[in-house]
Amino acid sequence: MPSLQKPAPAAAVADAVARAQRSQFAVEANEQNLDRLAAQVSEGSEPILPSATKSSLVHSFDQYLVYENADFRAEQSSDCSIPGYLILSTKEPVGSITSLTIAALEGFGPTLAVLIDAIETVVRPDLVYFARFGEEVKLLHCHLFPRTASLAAEFLAAGAEGDKLNGPLLLNWARMRYASVSATAAQRARVMEATHAIREHLRAASLRG
Repeated sequence: MPSLQKPAPAAAVADAVARAQRSQFAVEANEQNLDRLAAQVSEGSEPILPSATKSSLVHSFDQYLVYENADFRAEQSSDCSIPGYLILSTKEPVGSITSLTIAALEGFGPTLAVLIDAIETVVRPDLVYFARFGEEVKLLHCHLFPRTASLAAEFLAAGAEGDKLNGPLLLNWARMRYASVSATAAQRARVMEATHAIREHLRAASLRG
């Protein structure tokens, strides 16, 4: 595990956030992205995106990618039709946050901050859940899930936990209730509208920075 430095002063943190905001945005997958994911499949590893071919990988990136910097990329979840539900993954495939470089660790917090700001601005949730599980896909990736008031009310109405909210259970319930394979055309349209709005918010933030 890399040795961590003392917490950076506020000015350094602000500078790191600004650098994250100025990072390159991409709406198309490049060959390096495709080759990395294709190599994961050929080596028996489960790719971050559940796409089977290079052409479908291009399609997934074109649709869902909202943010990219030197170490991370963020995409709208392709498995769940909740607008603004982002998956943050590392560009270099690692199994643990302890395997990240010092530079990636220093950029992790600022990257989270700009993404959560975009979700909060576009979706207006009560909370943004942030979680890392890794039971199915072992490669390091994090869930940024907007828990809105309407989702909370629907979860409680389903009666799974009585009148009590439970974040992990709500996330699991929402992923099944709003699975992309059963999404309606209207739900898919709302997802793409939010994806575009988040991408544009991040682009504007990078220009302001």
